[in-house]
Amino acid sequence: MNDPSHEIHYIQTDGDLRDSLELWQQHRLVALDTEFVRVNTYFPIAGLIQVSAGGQSYLVDPIAVQDLSPLAELCTNSAVLKILHACSEDLEIFQQLLNVVPEPMFDTQVAAAILGGSYSLGYQDLIKDALGVNIPKGETRSDWLQRPLTESQCHYAALDVSYLPQVYELQQRELSQMKRLAWVAEDCDRLVSQQRKQTKSDEYYLKVKSAWKLDRRQLLVLQTLCSWREEIAKKLNRPRNWIVAEQALVAIARERITDKTGLSSKADMTPRQIRNYGDQLLDLSREARLVPEHDCPELLERPAPRESGPMLRSLRELVNSKADELQIVPEVLAKKAQLQELLRSGSEAGDYNLPSALQGWRRDVIGQELLMEVHVHDR
Repeated sequence: MNDPSHEIHYIQTDGDLRDSLELWQQHRLVALDTEFVRVNTYFPIAGLIQVSAGGQSYLVDPIAVQDLSPLAELCTNSAVLKILHACSEDLEIFQQLLNVVPEPMFDTQVAAAILGGSYSLGYQDLIKDALGVNIPKGETRSDWLQRPLTESQCHYAALDVSYLPQVYELQQRELSQMKRLAWVAEDCDRLVSQQRKQTKSDEYYLKVKSAWKLDRRQLLVLQTLCSWREEIAKKLNRPRNWIVAEQALVAIARERITDKTGLSSKADMTPRQIRNYGDQLLDLSREARLVPEHDCPELLERPAPRESGPMLRSLRELVNSKADELQIVPEVLAKKAQLQELLRSGSEAGDYNLPSALQGWRRDVIGQELLMEVHVHDR
């Protein structure tokens, strides 16, 4: 297999980017990737954006280029399919940097899983499996904000996109033969939609794994503190846990901490955190506890009802059996959390509903059988 990465165009000016866009728009598909740094910031810092089109690789320097709008035009051009691999972080970069998400989009990692490969197949393994090419991993932890970039960095970055069009063509043929093209399209559309939604600050408490253990008033405290932390982290552009760790917010909500001594002993906050944010946290939690209970959030469901253990095992066995039949990994069909969500939906009358993640093609392939199974167990 020929190495298509030897033609690398390094784009550092607005004019070069605009000229390149005219070339990219002529192709029915392009491959995209990003290199970024996210060590001590809330938002990832883009260090490089890679584009592969027509057998050539382009490295766009987002630090040097002032006007990145041509990339936004490419991302929103409905006539050009964007190929990515393991796209979630890349979608976040594009939305943050350009306020758009690449669409239409095809994720080769999603396609590999639906074709029967590993659930989260890495890029190097994908290229080796599909094309028999070994890609070096030497620059995986490279500093993409340094300038100038080394020749090794540029070569590595180009390789991250240069093979994707070839993989896409192979996957398209296999998916077509297996009649699973629509499956991949649906899952990729869902990834794009999820990125667009973005969790609101006052909903972030729902992401806290132990939140279901709290009562309604404690949940309001947690909701208030999580929302406050989210806004502070964005404003200062610092990781959430640099502001206050999640377990500290849970402890404040659960333990009714009312003074700075408690913040240290019960919430395990550092002296710097207490000095910077202790008064705000105590004031916010105090105010939240004065809110009438009927204005507090509703209790959250357990990950799965206590009595659902045998039923959950039965559902997982059904998923495993169907996965074997389709020669696909079970996680592609249904994850444990989705099965738990299905079980939580059941009312006393046994009225179960499939979660959104099990709609679409999954409803036809496994969803209806899952519904039948839970109804049988409920009799």
